[in-house]
Amino acid sequence: MFKKNKSQKDNLGVIGKIAVGFMLALLILSSVTFFLVLYFFGFAGIFIIVGIEYYSFKLLIVFSLWFLGVGIIFELVFKGVFFLVIANINRYKIYLYILVDVIAGWLALFTVDELITGITISAPQEMIIAIILSLTEFAFKDKEEGKD
Repeated sequence: MFKKNKSQKDNLGVIGKIAVGFMLALLILSSVTFFLVLYFFGFAGIFIIVGIEYYSFKLLIVFSLWFLGVGIIFELVFKGVFFLVIANINRYKIYLYILVDVIAGWLALFTVDELITGITISAPQEMIIAIILSLTEFAFKDKEEGKD
């Protein structure tokens, strides 16, 4: 009397659902791994450009992962305060945004440099790296963000 419409999801079966779940997990894992590898080689490149020596790749991996975690925390705090304080200023907003980003990046870099003893970075090198990271982030930022 009543006919049930079967969707394609129901036709997939248990093996098909497991295969789809496995493929999605593999896609997410490969994307995260690709991002972390690019992040690591970016740090290795910046360290070579600036002239910072490190003893092993393992130490550089630990440094870059710590910087990623600490950098996210500092950027959230600094940019949150920035957007609250600078809500009505339009004239120098871009320059202040870059300045706040440089300060947050430098503070995160300084903190991680003090925590990890195998890599020593001088203050001018820290500032150069913070400026490079900030300008790179600003270059890839969406220009249409915030416009109606």
